[in-house]
Amino acid sequence: MNRERGIEKVGDVRRNKWETKGKNPVNGGMAMKRYAFLAATAVLFVALIFQGAASGAGPARMVDVYPRGALVRITLPAEPEISIELPSTFDPASIAVTGEGNVKVTGFDVREVVRTGWVPPSLSPLAEEVEKAQAQVDMLASKASSIAQAIRHLEEAVPTGLKSTELDAYVDTAQKKREALELRAAETRVLLERARKEHAALKAEYDSRFPGQPDRILLVSAATEGKGEVTLTAWTNSAYWRPLYRMGLDSSTGTIEG
Repeated sequence: MNRERGIEKVGDVRRNKWETKGKNPVNGGMAMKRYAFLAATAVLFVALIFQGAASGAGPARMVDVYPRGALVRITLPAEPEISIELPSTFDPASIAVTGEGNVKVTGFDVREVVRTGWVPPSLSPLAEEVEKAQAQVDMLASKASSIAQAIRHLEEAVPTGLKSTELDAYVDTAQKKREALELRAAETRVLLERARKEHAALKAEYDSRFPGQPDRILLVSAATEGKGEVTLTAWTNSAYWRPLYRMGLDSSTGTIEG
């Protein structure tokens, strides 16, 4: 499998870095420093996808990140019947459940199911922000529509049969009401535009961080015997690491640190 080849390749890379360190302490130390930084960056990136992603399970016990994917291991107590929800970003064919110690897995199944409105637990706070922002947009849009309707009603409701002095008083009052409504309409338009931009930004962030297809999840079911723990292993292509270099330049001395 491609996943297995990727693991073998990364294993070679790790061994080469240790060998380099032994041959050249300076270059090796820099290589290990860079590797440690990459590993930390990768773990932080993957945590956004996997932390709390499995319903009924804790955070991933181990995440091995490769240039084009990640292998995730989640450990949880063994129960006679286990059900775990995973984002559809995982490869269903790669998912496996194994027993630890005296635990025996007697049944195992993976199905893609529709789960309308499903939100990964790690994205719940952001989803609430998106929902609140949408509610604010809806409220301001309703307010703007109400003000526009009031302005139209004021324009159309012209009384007849008024005397000259009464008509002047009515026009003066109507004009003041119209000005007040126009001011409220302008203020509401500004607030509505701001609310729409905020909602769009939050929604874009949510969509970019959502793992897999919305409203679809992988339902992993397993039956076990014995007491202990089980380990769920799954592979995803929706994770990666990439090198990032930082250097500090002192322009007065020309010293570079990094």
